[in-house]
Amino acid sequence: MIKYIKGDLLKEFEDGTVDTIAHCCNCQGVMGSGIALSIKNKYPSAFAAYKDHEDKFKLLLGSVSVDKQTDRAIVNLHAQNLYGSGSRFVNYEALYVSLTLLKHYMIGTNLKQLGVPYKMASDRAGGDWRIVEAMLESVFDSTPIEVVVVEYSA
Repeated sequence: MIKYIKGDLLKEFEDGTVDTIAHCCNCQGVMGSGIALSIKNKYPSAFAAYKDHEDKFKLLLGSVSVDKQTDRAIVNLHAQNLYGSGSRFVNYEALYVSLTLLKHYMIGTNLKQLGVPYKMASDRAGGDWRIVEAMLESVFDSTPIEVVVVEYSA
């Protein structure tokens, strides 16, 4: 159900290995480090979707903002209120809710391959990867969606 590869998540998206990428982000209107910053820099439309969501609905824990492209999408999972280091910032309940919204979005738009960064919500957000991995397994079990976890390798 979950496939693990080494590489660059954004390159896998560009190459079509995955048609959707998702990442955990904060609810402060900032995508200032880690994969969020890489996404913001490479895909300004993903940051624009995040800011548009903030303007229209506020960035609430458990919500998502989507940069829908022609036949693919970048999904910002709003699962941490604050950001920083040395503490747990990810809210597990919000992450689970946002992953569930992502699942329904992907099924509704016929997207099939979800790429997420290895240790999503577990590095800068301070979560436990075992918990996040179990959420991915639980949410996407019995769906047609393949989850591809990409461990960064240059």
